[in-house]
Amino acid sequence: MYSFSFWQKWMFTVAIIVIFFGLALAFLNQTTLFDTLFNNQINPVFWSTSQVDANISAFQGWIYSVLGSTVAGWGVLIAFIAYYPFKRKEKWAWNSLAVEAGGGYESRPTTF
Repeated sequence: MYSFSFWQKWMFTVAIIVIFFGLALAFLNQTTLFDTLFNNQINPVFWSTSQVDANISAFQGWIYSVLGSTVAGWGVLIAFIAYYPFKRKEKWAWNSLAVEAGGGYESRPTTF
């Protein structure tokens, strides 16, 4: 079985990958590489073609930038928690990472 240290380092590494993905989403969303890997897969779902007009492309650039910065910020939060309090085995750090991995409280159904 793997040691606690392995999982702490694994979590930190995943957080760094999430940060880089968020930054790529925010800053590289209008590149040819991004079109090939991402937009050509997403656009046909929402529009009848993978090529969209300039207005839609501008909106996608904006919305992907907002999403990318949010994802990068989330990665920074995970990296901080994994590197400091989780490494010190603080209980709240484990609980917060478990909630984050589960999608957070906002994705859970609520009953009134």
